[in-house]
Amino acid sequence: MKTVYFSHDRDARSDPKVIKLRMQYGMEGYGCYFALLEMMFSESDYSLPYDQEQFDAIAYDLRTSFDIRVFIDRCIEIGLFHSDGASFWSRAFRRRTAEQQGKAQSRSVQASKAASAMWNRRKPPKSEPSEPEAEPTPEPTPEPESAPEPVPAPIPEPAPEREPEPEPDADPEWVRVLKAYEQTFGAFPYGRECDQIVSYYEDMGADVLCEAIEQARRANPNKPAPFLLAILARWAEQGVDTVEKAKAATAEHEARAAAYKRRPEPPPEPPAIRGKFY
Repeated sequence: MKTVYFSHDRDARSDPKVIKLRMQYGMEGYGCYFALLEMMFSESDYSLPYDQEQFDAIAYDLRTSFDIRVFIDRCIEIGLFHSDGASFWSRAFRRRTAEQQGKAQSRSVQASKAASAMWNRRKPPKSEPSEPEAEPTPEPTPEPESAPEPVPAPIPEPAPEREPEPEPDADPEWVRVLKAYEQTFGAFPYGRECDQIVSYYEDMGADVLCEAIEQARRANPNKPAPFLLAILARWAEQGVDTVEKAKAATAEHEARAAAYKRRPEPPPEPPAIRGKFY
């Protein structure tokens, strides 16, 4: 299963506040700062209690060479953390986490709408039962000598199915992934599978996901969503974040699979010796 993560700016060490922290505590303080963010991420309100019991637990967990309370107070003084006396937190971390979760939720909603639209297009229209109308009593009319043959009414052609238009604020790259999946396998998955695909999209991007969809299509699996997630999980472990790396990982995987098929068969076991031994 994919691990939940939070964003880490690639130039975080160059932030002026972080530089002040590193000047005093070095890279040990840098690692301790991000370890505290990881602890905050595990809490519902992204904050930690500001009390001695919490400080002792953090010091035991991180085994720092400095006093953890003094370190946290220094982070508050610099502006990396904020505190109300009962707890401490990072405003920037809260803001980035909220933005990230909002984007993920938006993509999940878009995927659910696309899947629902695909499902509705496949369902046959329901015919509502109607009450039989009373037939009027026909009045006697003189029959013509030669009645013309009735001309059959033309059968109207069914209107072509229209693809659901994406929302105005939809991410065009995510819409590209949705269309690639639907055109290959049909309706986009719901629930946890949808959320996992969204999370992989945020890590790897649209090009890599479309490549994974193409690799899954070549395998023609019975259950495409779990098969696609297995590919993405393997690529995530290998650090794949470009199409070139994805193709290289696929070639390596196929080479190992072919080598496994060509392995020599183990020699047969010798027959068991039966009888009594004295």
